[in-house]
Amino acid sequence: MRDWDGTVLDPVTVDGYGLDSGVEDGARNRECMCEDQAECNAIRDRMDRAALPTATDLMHLLADSLGYTLTKR
Repeated sequence: MRDWDGTVLDPVTVDGYGLDSGVEDGARNRECMCEDQAECNAIRDRMDRAALPTATDLMHLLADSLGYTLTKR
């Protein structure tokens, strides 16, 4: 989330706490690729209870999954 000017991140986004979810009704499994509905539901239920990452955690998760290496300035 950016500030009103669109130039910097809103401080609440990078405050060290877990990010907020835009999903109001909990996790969904509409795009689940497994063939086993019970397994898919179990995964959804587990993810529904998981805490969302902080902005820093998310940055590292994305970098790792996309093959980037992060360095701090």
